[in-house]
Amino acid sequence: MARQLTRYQIFEYSDQDPCIIYNMNIAAEGIVSSHWHKELEIVYYLRGKTLHYIDGKCIQGIPGRVIVTNCECVHNILPEERPLDDGLMDCVVILISEAFLKRYFPEYKRIYFTNEKTQAAPALADTIMKISDYQKSAGHEPQDYLYLNGLLLHLVYYLYNEGAKMQDDASVIKAHKSADRLKEVLTYIADHYAEPISQKEIAETFFFDSSHFSRLFKQCMGITFTDYLVRFRVNHAKKDLLETNDSITDIALSNGFSDNRSFINSFKKIYGKPPLQYRKSIMSK
Repeated sequence: MARQLTRYQIFEYSDQDPCIIYNMNIAAEGIVSSHWHKELEIVYYLRGKTLHYIDGKCIQGIPGRVIVTNCECVHNILPEERPLDDGLMDCVVILISEAFLKRYFPEYKRIYFTNEKTQAAPALADTIMKISDYQKSAGHEPQDYLYLNGLLLHLVYYLYNEGAKMQDDASVIKAHKSADRLKEVLTYIADHYAEPISQKEIAETFFFDSSHFSRLFKQCMGITFTDYLVRFRVNHAKKDLLETNDSITDIALSNGFSDNRSFINSFKKIYGKPPLQYRKSIMSK
């Protein structure tokens, strides 16, 4: 999940593993940029607080809550508070493959999970933690995959009981239409973030009225276009910071910042430390 996820994502599965499971430390991962995929995504929070933006709807991630991102929905995650970077797990993330859903739940594309409950039912939370424990264990035997499939079926069943709507619901259709218009914008940002780009240029390129684009972007993404672009650049710069020996100036310029001062200030605002200090703290572990 530490990868930059700002466009359509494709995940690979084996025949025996119909899902991908992450046991995440949010502080280590940082911001999860906007993306979409065919998988059903389930996030269960153990600690920390974040804001999920799913097709323009803001949902707060708090301990004990399960947040479901429906297939093909544009979504991103912004930390609401900076959790302790102590290596402990903050949340469990499960991506269930489209093939699995088609096989056992043919109607899944017509279902929209609503995320109305702020605390998961005990049976749902227990099932997620069993899936998490499965991921941590090694050397799975053939019968273990039957166990995992059973857990996933229970998971989808409990999610359905937590709250769902049909995709032909008017509010769901409206949300999808707005999100679909932004997918091309987000892909454009991912391709051109290192270049000088502006909100006005984006609006003109995609035939938006400038003021309407500003409102739509904030509504769907939870932050302004300018803030999103800065966060996107910082996330890419963070990867260069940790994976190369490039200077701060070179990293800043190669990731779309006009100078190293603007990069340093933006990085510190998001991660709490200047880039060099952050690099040293990570490399010393």
